[in-house]
Amino acid sequence: MNSDIITQKGERLSFYQLFAEFRYRIVIPIIQREYAQGRTGNRATEVRSQFLNALYDYLEEDIPFRDLDFIYGNLSTDETGICFIPLDGQQRLTTLFLLHRYLYLISNDVHSKQEYLKNVVLEGKSLFTYKTRQSASDFCDALMTNDIDLSELRQDENGKQSLSLTIKNQHWFFRSWVLDPTVCSMLVMLEAIHVKFQGKHDYFARLIDLNNPIITFLFMNLKKYRLTDELYIKMNSRGKQLTSFENFKAQYGKYLETLESEQDFKLSFNGKETSLPLQKYFSHRIDTCWTDMLWSCRDIDGETNYNLFDQKIANFIRTIFTFHYVTTNYDSTNLKALREKELPSFNRYRELGVLTKESTLFLIDAFDILYAHIGNSGKLELLSQKHPFHESKTFENSLRYKFENYAEQICFYAYLKYLIRYGCNGNFADWIRVVYNLSHPNNTITNTQEEFASAIRSIDKMLPIADHIIDYLSSDKNVEISYFSSWQVKEEKIKACLILRNENWRNAILKTEQHGYFTGQIGFILSFAGITEFYKCQANCNWNEDEDKLFFESFSMYAEKSSVVFANSYDKRINNKNYCFERAVLTKGDYLSEASANRWNLLSSSSSRNNIPRDYSWRRLLRLDDSSNQQKQLWVKAVFDDMRFDALYPTESLEKICKDGATEMWRNEFVRQSKLFDYSQQGFITFINDTSIMLLKESQMNHNHVELFTYALWINYIENEERLLSNELYYSSSRRCEDIPCVFFKIRSGKTDYNLQITSEVKDYRLVTFIIDFWKATGRNKRIEDYNLDVIEILKINKFNWDNETCEFRKKMKSHKDIVTLLHLLSIELS
Repeated sequence: MNSDIITQKGERLSFYQLFAEFRYRIVIPIIQREYAQGRTGNRATEVRSQFLNALYDYLEEDIPFRDLDFIYGNLSTDETGICFIPLDGQQRLTTLFLLHRYLYLISNDVHSKQEYLKNVVLEGKSLFTYKTRQSASDFCDALMTNDIDLSELRQDENGKQSLSLTIKNQHWFFRSWVLDPTVCSMLVMLEAIHVKFQGKHDYFARLIDLNNPIITFLFMNLKKYRLTDELYIKMNSRGKQLTSFENFKAQYGKYLETLESEQDFKLSFNGKETSLPLQKYFSHRIDTCWTDMLWSCRDIDGETNYNLFDQKIANFIRTIFTFHYVTTNYDSTNLKALREKELPSFNRYRELGVLTKESTLFLIDAFDILYAHIGNSGKLELLSQKHPFHESKTFENSLRYKFENYAEQICFYAYLKYLIRYGCNGNFADWIRVVYNLSHPNNTITNTQEEFASAIRSIDKMLPIADHIIDYLSSDKNVEISYFSSWQVKEEKIKACLILRNENWRNAILKTEQHGYFTGQIGFILSFAGITEFYKCQANCNWNEDEDKLFFESFSMYAEKSSVVFANSYDKRINNKNYCFERAVLTKGDYLSEASANRWNLLSSSSSRNNIPRDYSWRRLLRLDDSSNQQKQLWVKAVFDDMRFDALYPTESLEKICKDGATEMWRNEFVRQSKLFDYSQQGFITFINDTSIMLLKESQMNHNHVELFTYALWINYIENEERLLSNELYYSSSRRCEDIPCVFFKIRSGKTDYNLQITSEVKDYRLVTFIIDFWKATGRNKRIEDYNLDVIEILKINKFNWDNETCEFRKKMKSHKDIVTLLHLLSIELS
C-alpha cells in the first residue's frame, strides 16, 4: 500500500481494500441503530439524494482518493478471522456495500467481478454483515450470492421498472425480511442507486481499483489510538434499544452455544448441504424461514407492527416450552408463572427451569415440521375440513397464547409430536381423531394445571403406538390409556374394532362422530344397536357377515334418528321446537339428571353457564357404561323405537308421542306445556319434601323460582284467559325459600281491596290440590266480622270457609277449569 495514504489521523482506505488487502469482515454491531439512509420521508430522501449525488460525481470525475470522512471502529478476532466493528460510519459503509453490489451487477468486466466476489464472499457468506438482526445478515448473504437479472425488472404500480420489487420477487427472498427496518432501508437505497447509476458499466472498475481508488475514507482503529467504545458512545449516542424478543434471541443464542447436541443440523447454501452447530442453525432459521412462515400468518389479527409480530413468535415459543415443561418433574407454581399474561424473559425462563437441551430440540423440531407443511402459504391443512380438530385455528391460538381450553392444547401437543415422530402419514388423522375424542371437555374434564400435565404425559405414553392407534385399540390386549375417561376409552376401542371391519363402518362412524352435538361421543348409539353388549361378551366385533349386516342397519338407524333429534349442535338444536324431544321422553319415564341439593335437571337448556353443557346435557346422560343412567337411556331408546317416530318429520312425530301424556302428574304437566321448560333457563328444578316442585329460573333457589303446578295452571288456563284480563292478576314468583310462589289476584269491591292467592298442596308429587285463599288487604281483617256482609255472602255461595288459624277465607279445588270459572265469577260479583 502506498505510504502517502497514511495520515496522522488514520489510514486512507477504500471499502474494497478492507476485504482485498486486509482480509477483514465488516460486522455492524448490535449497539448500532438500523440502517437509516434508506428511510422514507422528505428529510431522508434529501439526505440520500445528496450522498448519492456526491458518489456519482466522484466516480464520474474519476479523481482518486475522494474521502468520506472518518470511519471509527475496533478490530476483533473470531473463528472466521479478523472482524472490523464500526462504531461510526455504519451508514456510509452500508451504502458503499450496496453501491458495490449494484455496479457489480451491471458491470461487463468479468475478471474484475470474479476477483471482487472472491474477496467479499467466503463459503457462501457475505463478509459485510449485520449483527442487529439475523434477517439483515441473511439478506446480505443472499444479496451477494444470488444473481439478479436486471434485464427483466418488475414494474411498480405506476408502470416504472423497480429493482426493489424485483428483489422481493426472487425465490431466495424471505417475505419476513420486510419486517426488518434495515432490509427495508437497503431495498429503498438499492432502488435509488438503480435510478441514479443505471447504465454506468465502467464505474465498477473505478470503484474497486486498489491502487487508485476513487472513493475512500479515513479508517481509525480506536484501540490502536487508545480510544474506547465508551468514549465514542458518549460522543455519539446512536445505540438503539432492542425489543424484548430481540433481547431474548440474543441471550438465548448465547445459551445455545453452551449446548452440545448429537442431532445433525443441516442447511443448504447455493445447492450445497452444510452441517451447522445448534446455535447457528437456530439463529439462521428463526430469522429466515420460520419467521417467514409466521409472517404469512400475520393476518390473524391484522397486525404488521414488528414488535407485535415478534410477540407472536414469542408466544409460539412459550407454547412449546409450556408443553415440554409439563412433561418433566415440573413445579406447579412455576407452571402458573409460565402461563401468566406477561411474556417471560430469557432470565425468567431460566429461573423457572424451562430452558433445557430437550426443550430446545422440541422447539426446533416443532418449527421445522410446521414450516415443512406451511411454508409461505400461511395455511395448515393436513387434516380434512371435516375433521373435528381445527388445526389452523389452534395454530393461530398458539401465536396468541390464548387457547379455548386445555383440550385444544392437548390436541395440539399430540398433533406436533406425531408429525415430528412419524410425519404426515396415513394414520395421522386417526390419531388426532382419537385424541380429540378422549380430550374433549364433554368427554374428559380437564380444569387444572395438574390435570393438564397428566393429560400431556398420557399423550407421551401413547406416542409409541400413535401411528397404529386403531390396531392397538382394537387388539385383545389390555389397552392402558391413563388419565382420560374410561368410558370414552372403551368407546374408542369398540369403534376401532368396527373401523377395521370395512370402509362402510369407518365412514358411518366418522360421519356420526362429526355431528355438531356429539363431540366424538356416540357410545349410546353403539349400545342401542346391541354392539356394546356383543363387545362386552366377546371383547371384539368379530361377528359373521349376516350379523354384520344387521348390526350395521341397526347402527345406521339409531345414528340417523339421534342425528336428527340433536341437530345441529348443543346451543342450536333445530328439531326440538317446544322441547318436543324432552317431552316425548317424559312420556316414557323420568329421565331427569340429579344435581346437588335436591335439584334435578331437565337437560333442556342451551346455556353455557355453570358447566351446563358438560354436566347436564343429553351427551352426559347418554355416555357409555353409565350404570346410574342405564334405565334413563332405555327411555330415550324407547322414543327412537316408537312406531310413531319418523326421522323425516321429527318435530311432528315427537308431538304425536307427547299427546299420550305421562303416568305421573308432574311429568304430565311438562309433557302438556312446553312453556314450563322456557322458565327454567338452565333446566334446574327442585323437589322439596314430597310437597312441592320448584322451577328455578337460574340455578339456585335464591333466584326467582315458581311452583310447578300453580305455574302450569297460570300459563295453561289463566294467563291468556280473556275473561280475566286485569293488571291486578299475575303470577308471583319468589326469591326466598320461605316465600311461596302463587297466582295472585287483587280485587276491589267498593272502596275495599281484597287479595286472592292460589297455591298448591302436593302429595307424593301425584295428587295435587289447589288452595285458594281470600283476605282483606287493608284495615281490620283478623275476624270474620271485619268483612262486609255482601262479600261474606258471595264467598259462602262459592263455598269458601273461614279459617280461624290463617284468618282468611279458604277453598280447595282440583279442576283447573273450575278455578278459572271461580275467578271469573268473583271478578264480576265483587266489583
